[in-house]
Amino acid sequence: MKIYALVYEGLVLYVGKTSMNLNARSCGHRKKSNTANSKYIPDYMDWEIVLIQEVPDDESTMWEQLYYDELMPLYNVQRPGQDKAEYNILTKDIKCQSSKEYYRAHNEQMRERNRSYYQNNKEHLYQLQKQRRAAKKKVSK
Repeated sequence: MKIYALVYEGLVLYVGKTSMNLNARSCGHRKKSNTANSKYIPDYMDWEIVLIQEVPDDESTMWEQLYYDELMPLYNVQRPGQDKAEYNILTKDIKCQSSKEYYRAHNEQMRERNRSYYQNNKEHLYQLQKQRRAAKKKVSK
């Protein structure tokens, strides 16, 4: 199982897991029929899919939760492994507001978490990006 992230300019937009090839999964996220919360990512964000780690299938939810908590993605709504009933209990007070206010507050909170993460890890993210570009150049030669 692969744990991956959708990343745009150093911001982690979405964290997920898949057994598919990452290129195929990327196409799934970009389809109009996408049912994941990544469908809310604005079209102008030309994100890339990044492999975080390959893990055993039976540990995949645990690892996805770990990276979700560490990277604080903007567009994941539910914590990985969290069922709908648990999610509804945790967000009961927030959902009393109109859905428009809820999503506005949620998105702003996620943006702030990602800005903070990016500022605290700018150098590390830059090094990762540099390594990916170098690896792409090697593959294309």
